[in-house]
Amino acid sequence: KGLLERSINVSCINLSSCIQFSTNDLGDIMNKVREGNLVSLNLSECTTLESSTLLQIINSQPNLKVLKLDKCTNIEDHAISSAISKLTNLTELSVMFCLQITNAFFPTNQQMQSKITLLQLRNVYLGGNLGLTQTSIISLINVSPKLKTLFIPAIQDIDDDVLCLLSHRCPGLQHLTIALCPLITNSGIS
Repeated sequence: KGLLERSINVSCINLSSCIQFSTNDLGDIMNKVREGNLVSLNLSECTTLESSTLLQIINSQPNLKVLKLDKCTNIEDHAISSAISKLTNLTELSVMFCLQITNAFFPTNQQMQSKITLLQLRNVYLGGNLGLTQTSIISLINVSPKLKTLFIPAIQDIDDDVLCLLSHRCPGLQHLTIALCPLITNSGIS
């Protein structure tokens, strides 16, 4: 009998690079985890994962603090937006190289239902998403004053104004990656 023959009481699951699982398999696995128990989930490189399955996971695991979805190429903006607005304990979000992610990934104030004015996000990894621009990064910074790590390389229109905003809105920032951002100048760094 397999581990998932019955409901399991785990708080962290790492299924990264489990490319043999279909999106239905991933959904079945997650259905065996006791509702609300999960605090950390890594599904990076699970390339079959679809937005609909991610939304089911988000709804059944509202206490998630860490969500890693790097290289989940079928995940769409609305699923990430839902995660940000519904997972009120979320402190780490990694969606690097999720090729369908655009500026629409960040929820609007209406989607956030105006009840969460500031997010708990501390570590955000957005590298490799060519559909992102400075607009969504500014929105993220404005509601994430607890940011400690921000990984935003290769966003072509990031400029010195973003660095200025970071210095004012995120005083606890410890790690910033802005490589391959050609509009950043020496004056923005100093």
